[in-house]
Amino acid sequence: MSCVISKNELVSVVSGKSLASASRIIASGVVTDSREIRGGELFVALPGEKAHGHAFVQAAFDRGASLLLVETEELFPGVDPERCVVVPSTLVALGQLATWWRHHRAIPVLGITGSVGKTTTKELCAAILLAHSQGTYSRKSYNNHVGVPLSLLSIGEKSEWAVIEMGMNHAGEISALTAMARPTVAVVSAIAPAHIENLGSLENIVKAKLEIAEGLPEGAPLIINGDSELLVSCARELVPHHPLLSFGHAEDAQLRVLEIAGRGIEGISVAIMWEGEQPEPFAVPIMGKHNGMNVAASILAAKTLIPELSWDTIRRGLARFTPPDMRLRRYPTSSGMQVIDDSYNANPESMRALLAIARETAEQGREVGLVLGDMLELGDISEGAHRDIGRLAAEIHPLFIVAVGPRSEILAEEASRCGASVTWCHSAAEATTTVLGLGCDVLFVKASRGTGLDAVVRAIVGPFAE
Repeated sequence: MSCVISKNELVSVVSGKSLASASRIIASGVVTDSREIRGGELFVALPGEKAHGHAFVQAAFDRGASLLLVETEELFPGVDPERCVVVPSTLVALGQLATWWRHHRAIPVLGITGSVGKTTTKELCAAILLAHSQGTYSRKSYNNHVGVPLSLLSIGEKSEWAVIEMGMNHAGEISALTAMARPTVAVVSAIAPAHIENLGSLENIVKAKLEIAEGLPEGAPLIINGDSELLVSCARELVPHHPLLSFGHAEDAQLRVLEIAGRGIEGISVAIMWEGEQPEPFAVPIMGKHNGMNVAASILAAKTLIPELSWDTIRRGLARFTPPDMRLRRYPTSSGMQVIDDSYNANPESMRALLAIARETAEQGREVGLVLGDMLELGDISEGAHRDIGRLAAEIHPLFIVAVGPRSEILAEEASRCGASVTWCHSAAEATTTVLGLGCDVLFVKASRGTGLDAVVRAIVGPFAE
């Protein structure tokens, strides 16, 4: 069971005001979407881009919410005022509530951040740990100022561990999230020029990611990608009071990566060495040799969080791994075509990683198609980055390339110049019509989330993507 709180406790934790008596009403579970209420939860009415959560208070009450956290003292028609608690900011109150619940759940918590790979690393860690014991981990990409509190509040009484993902767009955001989560082990998976438009440089991105160490208790370890010289040097300078553990190819890495072999869309093989012991091989159903580093990060993180984990348990957990939605998720279609959905996000590094898988697949004799969309938030490097990806895509000799979005017009131009068969589409809707008229053995789909290429995948795959 997740967070359980009485009305009296809620008023105290969030410094709220009760519209009526402070009677002992109990809420079990916290939701911000009224449609998720099953009965007995606390509904937090958050402000939204299109509507305030106040618009759904009555629906939440009618569905059986026990308590309602709101920002107004005005009465809601048809809602028992005794169920309402008023605060100046429900978003701030949600964070306060998560901090309180984390304090009450004294279990090992793994905090994960990084420019790329953090969600995949989180899912790999969870797969390993679930082979050992019961725990909680961030669902979907619950990694921001709303998602992290909800993840913490979902920690149940039977949870023996938690894995919490933390994302950011600006400096200071990880600092606030790690203060809530108070991880006992933290991971920085990788550094790439994601959000460089907001942060200005790779060094600033590294500094923002290393904010995760601010929430670590004294002496708790920070795990970093040892192959990133910038990350290693900054961590040594900025995180002097915590042990640094590394994964990577260097001989002095705590978890040394010996070999990563790609098997196209079938997955990868990874061989690692733990602190100089015998090499350990793993076959993981995850695409892309770049994910070998995420596998290494997850093994080191899980074994640091729970030292008694055996290699057999780790191997069993990794074998059960299923990629999260829109992250190299593989779907069959009725026509026999395989669709590789990597439409959640994109930057130059992750786009190159996808193209490497496409190359492996083409080299196995399969006809490959590419649907590549805009990479957002790249600032001054945007034009050059899209041009580079266009050239690399053409070098694979795909059956076709569909480029999507205004920034990808440059990608299309470069790919066409290099001899590829290219169609440029302004929007995902236009791309859907185009792609439905094409065919191949394996179709790869990737772009930044704002491009909306998941709509293309749903149109092609249908019920398999549900």
